[in-house]
Amino acid sequence: MPSFLGSLNYYSRFIEDFAIYASVLYDLREANFYEIAQKVISTGDDEGVVVEEDGRWTEARTAFATLKNKIVNAPILQHFDVDRQPVVVVYASKWAISAALMQEHDGVY
Repeated sequence: MPSFLGSLNYYSRFIEDFAIYASVLYDLREANFYEIAQKVISTGDDEGVVVEEDGRWTEARTAFATLKNKIVNAPILQHFDVDRQPVVVVYASKWAISAALMQEHDGVY
């Protein structure tokens, strides 16, 4: 869990509503996942054991799946493609100069 949350720190700027979904996962980073995943309720007899999921576990699974989907489908995040022509775009003003290495994706740099 910590490595996934660490990698999300970089991608957070590309994910809409990141804080909403990540807060659920940050709350569980110190938790014992096995204990949260299943809560056993006994009905008194040997056959009457019911296993229910904790609400926090259900929310965490939903948030995890949503964040994975948002990372894959982020419209502004494009990874470097070796088959496309790279372009250096230079920005300058009286006070500063900068450059960015970009590639065209669907008519947008």
